[in-house]
Amino acid sequence: MFKKWVISLLLFVFLVSCTTFEKEEEKQNKNFSKEIDTSIKRKARVVSNEELQEGAIPLYEWIFLEGQIIQTDQKNNEITKGTRFILQNGDYQYQVINEQTTSNLNLGDFVCVYGEYYGFIKASLIERYGENDQ
Repeated sequence: MFKKWVISLLLFVFLVSCTTFEKEEEKQNKNFSKEIDTSIKRKARVVSNEELQEGAIPLYEWIFLEGQIIQTDQKNNEITKGTRFILQNGDYQYQVINEQTTSNLNLGDFVCVYGEYYGFIKASLIERYGENDQ
C-alpha cells in the first residue's frame, strides 16, 4: 500500500514538473519570437514608392512597406509560408514572397510587410493592420 502511494506521489510530481517545464519553454519561445520581430522591425527602413520605382533601393536591404493584398497564387486565397502575393501600395504593386511560418493572412487584408529587397520583397514578418495594437 505504501509503495503504491509513493509511486503515485512520484508520478504526480513528475507530471506537474513536466507541465511547468512546458509552460516555461512556451513562454521563452514567445519571448524569443518577440525579440526576433523587434529586431526585424528595427533594421527595416521605410521606403517610398519613388525609391522603389527608380531602383534606388540596394539589393538585400531590409525594408518596410504597407498596403493591401490584392492577388495571390493560392486558389483558396489564404497566404501561407512560400505563398507569393501582390501588395498594392497607392498606385503601385509589389510582388511579395511570404517567408514567415505562422500567418493567418488572406486576400484583401491590409498589412505591414518587413522584408529583404531582391527586386521583390522576401517578407520575414507580415502584420495585419491593428494586429500589434492589441
